Amino acid sequence: MVINLQQLRALVAVIDSGSFTKAAVELYLTQPAVSMQVQRLQSVLGATLLQRDGRKLVPTDAGLAVYRYAHEVLSASETLQRDIEALSIRGLHHITVGTGAAYSAYLLPSLLAAFQRSNPSVRVTLVDGSPTDLIEQVRRAQMDIAIIRTRRIEDDLDAYLLGTDDVILIQSARMPVWDGPTLTLEQVIGLPFVRRATGRDTAAASLDEAIVGAGLPPLNTVLTFGTWEGVKEAVRAGSGLAIALRAVVQRELQCGELREVAVQGYRSEQPVYLLQSPRRRSGPRLPEFERLLTMLINEFPLDRESRDSTHGVEEAWRAMP
Repeated sequence: MVINLQQLRALVAVIDSGSFTKAAVELYLTQPAVSMQVQRLQSVLGATLLQRDGRKLVPTDAGLAVYRYAHEVLSASETLQRDIEALSIRGLHHITVGTGAAYSAYLLPSLLAAFQRSNPSVRVTLVDGSPTDLIEQVRRAQMDIAIIRTRRIEDDLDAYLLGTDDVILIQSARMPVWDGPTLTLEQVIGLPFVRRATGRDTAAASLDEAIVGAGLPPLNTVLTFGTWEGVKEAVRAGSGLAIALRAVVQRELQCGELREVAVQGYRSEQPVYLLQSPRRRSGPRLPEFERLLTMLINEFPLDRESRDSTHGVEEAWRAMP
């Protein structure tokens, strides 16, 4: 018997989710099928890889070692598949770009569409994810480019400071729920809010933390949607305030559909970085990839004053070849 990729994927999914049932949903398999793959892996290795901690499955010491090994093997397998695919389709290059849900829905589609029209031999895939997930995928060369909002970038990453984006409160310009230009935190909690239902959206985190820090009750959420578009439509209709990234609603602010409301003593501004895969950095420097990097650096719609005044265009790119 030998170890195969299915067994490694099953173990990683079980450890990440903490259960066979959740792992089965993630892998589109039945629960017995996932359990059987893990049992076969344990049989091949002659070691127990999982143990119970309450209701959750956690790795043993041996399981943790195999888990780390599995990540390396699966990453190498995915990279190989992508490389073979690129080689097998003559003249077609595949570039994967990742970012948060808001940017993937509103900022990047038009930029990537314009790039692809000018570079028809390139196939571009846009995916969304959390900053932590995207950073790891870039590190493992599973993703070519990532654009993330974060306050800290590790030294081993090739990161370019695109600019800054801030979190603001928005409301309908035609049917506002608040008449004044500013609010206090005490006034904020008394107004209706429209929120996005996802554990991966961090836009509202800073305001939530400010409210908790002030000893106030949570926001009065009256509507929750699964998409940013749902949130914006509800706000336009006058259902309440919403917390949003300025870059995502800049168009509606400029055309007068939405209006910003300032909160006294509250400001949340965060750097936005472009990350480059080490595989792209150390491999062949394709002109199409270089053109995409240049376009994103020059045209991604953010406040660039902080980047240019603090770093300068050349210094903003860390570890630039």
